Amino acid sequence: MQLEGDQSLLVETRISESDINRINPQDSVAVYLNSIDQRLKAEIFELSNSARFTGGQYTLKVRLINPPESVKAGMYAQVKLPIESKTDDESQAAPLLIPKEALVKQGQLTGVFTPSLQNTAVLRWLRLGQDFGDQVEVLSGLSPEEQIIINSQGRLQNGTPIVKK
Repeated sequence: MQLEGDQSLLVETRISESDINRINPQDSVAVYLNSIDQRLKAEIFELSNSARFTGGQYTLKVRLINPPESVKAGMYAQVKLPIESKTDDESQAAPLLIPKEALVKQGQLTGVFTPSLQNTAVLRWLRLGQDFGDQVEVLSGLSPEEQIIINSQGRLQNGTPIVKK
């Protein structure tokens, strides 16, 4: 998120496609500026109609309402959107956990191998959450009904044939 503008200060951020229809132009939002330790009032100024970034991310611009003079363009800002809370069924859903031993690390990326329909290994990159002992939460990149390969006899690569025992 970044503050920009001369006459009015705007915060530009991104919102996921799963949340895009949960907000409306002119909704009131809160913006927190860590550098000056202040929470400011703001409103949604502009909402893009199409995703411009990978992963279904939409651009969202928020206008600060009467910002103090201590607010400068380029300051880091956090935007608290007025997104309705999830239903009881959604909020009580258990996190998706997988064994840490199944993780594959390549540089700063972490993934798992999954079996394809052709019985070959496919490397899937994940976004991980909290650790739970010998398991880790999967935030994105894998759905609960998908299978993963926990271990193998040899080194796995994309396209390696899978022989189930």
